[in-house]
Amino acid sequence: MVVIKLKYIPPVICSYTLVMLLFTVLVHFVTAPVEEIGRLPPLSETATYLPGRYIFITALILPSIAMILGAVAVFNSNRVLLSKITHGAQRLICCYGCCRITGVNITSLISAIVAGISLFGLAVVPLRNPDDNNLSLTLSARVHLMFTFIFFVSIIVHMILSTVTSIVFDRQLNQAVQNNDLSISSRRLSGWVIFKIVIICLVFIVWPLLPLIGLIVTVSSCSGASISAGTCGFLQFVTAVGAVDQYAFVLCIILFMLTYMHELRNSKMTLDDSDEYDEQLAALRLGEHVFNEIETDNGRLNDDEFEFNVNEQ
Repeated sequence: MVVIKLKYIPPVICSYTLVMLLFTVLVHFVTAPVEEIGRLPPLSETATYLPGRYIFITALILPSIAMILGAVAVFNSNRVLLSKITHGAQRLICCYGCCRITGVNITSLISAIVAGISLFGLAVVPLRNPDDNNLSLTLSARVHLMFTFIFFVSIIVHMILSTVTSIVFDRQLNQAVQNNDLSISSRRLSGWVIFKIVIICLVFIVWPLLPLIGLIVTVSSCSGASISAGTCGFLQFVTAVGAVDQYAFVLCIILFMLTYMHELRNSKMTLDDSDEYDEQLAALRLGEHVFNEIETDNGRLNDDEFEFNVNEQ
């Protein structure tokens, strides 16, 4: 029997994603034209030239599949935990009675599945082709931007709902400790739940703050005509700030996915139940042995009957 603890899978997937995306950026600086090397590109632009496009696709396809499967595993784990906390009633409420935790758990699962599908789509459909000199809104660019928008919105929804679920479960476990229902140590919030809250706060601070800083610097330093003509020297600074903002957002998502270790701490996957297989094989062999004995006894009985009939004749 081979048993795999699912809590060890998230750090592997997150490390793989981070390393592959960094490798994609480095390959872009090697393969991109000279005029593009001087600026920091967004992640989607690193898939413009070969072999960076193949690395970019490889870096995101596996996490997209793992995100969907991991969300399903977390959903099942939360459902089992909810059944234990409420003793099968499953009527636990959250947000001061505004919703039930079962609905939050289902919505979190749906948003994670949508995010995984969108991540797969933006990985496969490129934003730019090598022949494009600018970011013209081609059909490929439109589809890529649509997938990107859906991914960012759905993953934020999933992160918020997952954090709400973790907070509610953590408080219920603390209440169970006070009532001596469960044998765990008393605490306010676990470190993993606090880590989730910190990541959510960073997302809502860093994501809008950096583009706002770039916009303020550009507007205060350049005229409207120079900005429209593309001659403002701070436009490159704004592009770099936008790229850093995107990198920071993606890093927050990767760090948040590490919290699946806490959600899946008690989940296991069995690849091969060798004991059960041996028992079934032994039963099959026993049945075959009994069948052979019965067949042998029947053969002997038929031979005796044949000899008896011959003697009578």
